[in-house]
Amino acid sequence: MMRGYKRPQAQNIIAELPRIDISEEELEKIDGDILFLVTGDVNKNEFLKRIQERPLWKNLRVVQQNRVYYVDAATWVIGNLLSADAVIDDLFKYLVHIP
Repeated sequence: MMRGYKRPQAQNIIAELPRIDISEEELEKIDGDILFLVTGDVNKNEFLKRIQERPLWKNLRVVQQNRVYYVDAATWVIGNLLSADAVIDDLFKYLVHIP
């Protein structure tokens, strides 16, 4: 069963691009019920490793609740039928709980 999730108020904006760029100091803007991080290889992402060591990251409710999911950039960004199907698979995997 899927719960109702709401977008954090800081993200409830109309953006020119299909993404929102934030600085390290603005990490609270990504705090919500769930966080999907679109990355390449998580283990090779030095920026992500550095951010995850910061107190601001560790204080995010979504991090403390272990609701951060790393999803493949190629899948979530490309925008074709196969990638759309893969995104749906990811959403099902992370959001739908079958009793």
